[in-house]
Amino acid sequence: MSGNIPPAAVTVAVGTPAERLRTLLVAADSVTLLTPTHRADLTGRHRVGADGRHGPARPDPLAPAEAELLRRLDADPRTRKRLTGLVPARLRHQGARVHLLRLDRAGIVLRVQPPAGATAHPGDVRLPFARPPHDPGQLGARLDALLGRPPHSMSRTGR
Repeated sequence: MSGNIPPAAVTVAVGTPAERLRTLLVAADSVTLLTPTHRADLTGRHRVGADGRHGPARPDPLAPAEAELLRRLDADPRTRKRLTGLVPARLRHQGARVHLLRLDRAGIVLRVQPPAGATAHPGDVRLPFARPPHDPGQLGARLDALLGRPPHSMSRTGR
């Protein structure tokens, strides 16, 4: 990335501001509030129930497991390649690198990083799930649908 050039966004907003804040609080081990004149460490002072409720708009069910889920996806070269193939061709510049950036109930966000010296700016691309997962255990099925793979199923024989 070069200088202070912001990434070109090709994303959609997901959730209400309250949902996004609750998701952040559920996933946070610590919280520090910074203003131009103050700093307050709020570790242990923020409270959100295990289900994310302390009011209405639930946290993202993937938030507590996001880092581990991204690590696992990143470790699978075939899945990374297939996700990269879903990035619009106009954003996949010759030599561009694609990184898994975020994962939430709405889908996966990839960062497209142009090669050094390119005139193109980095861009974020959201690959939306057809249906949001309700828990991390449903992520595999949502990924299969996103990537056009047949769903994994357990079959039993009557023997």
